[in-house]
Amino acid sequence: CKDKKESSLVFVYTPGDEYFYFPDGTGMTFGEGGFQSITLQIHFDNRNYDSGMVDSGSGIRLFHSNTSVEQEIGMAMIGDPFVKLTGVEVGSGLTRHSFTCPSSCSESQLDTEATVTIVKEILHMHSHGRRIVNQVVRHDSVVHESYIDYYDFDQTAGPSQANPPFQFNRGDEFRTICYYAANSDTKFGIGSTDEMCMAFVLYFPKQALDFCGVGNYHDECRATYDG
Repeated sequence: CKDKKESSLVFVYTPGDEYFYFPDGTGMTFGEGGFQSITLQIHFDNRNYDSGMVDSGSGIRLFHSNTSVEQEIGMAMIGDPFVKLTGVEVGSGLTRHSFTCPSSCSESQLDTEATVTIVKEILHMHSHGRRIVNQVVRHDSVVHESYIDYYDFDQTAGPSQANPPFQFNRGDEFRTICYYAANSDTKFGIGSTDEMCMAFVLYFPKQALDFCGVGNYHDECRATYDG
């Protein structure tokens, strides 16, 4: 798809992550009224530019049913999902960078009086990341918090805290906070030696909520950055 509005991210997996099964009665629709194709994107980590490296085991396995699901699963990307901070210095030593997805996003992207159930949060940084937090803020109070206190990119680049499903309401905010121990020349970017700060949120029932970040194409879903 040439336009990101014509496509949706459906899942993220990194080495070291545990298998995840959608809750009973949920899933994604393919065919009429749903997705028409799947694109598999693989990010290889070869920071040392080693030659002769061959990947012979990556792929996906899809489980499908002809029975319609009761609830459609959606995914939202938050923080800096498009890495709009590319080229911005992370800062030397220990630093903190915060991204807030405003309440205007959920107010505009969720149905009136809608409440969605979040079933999984995947938290992502790169090799300089040390701690990452994803919060749900309601009326200026933190009502939910997922965090990885000892982040290790080499162990898994997308860890998920084992939380029970929880509610996200229309008018709620997301706040994604990343902590780094970086060098003076470390910048945000797409390379493994660059840095990122984002979270992938799986929820149901599916709504228009898909992206909320720095420089987002929805004005209502343009995150503020404090770093």
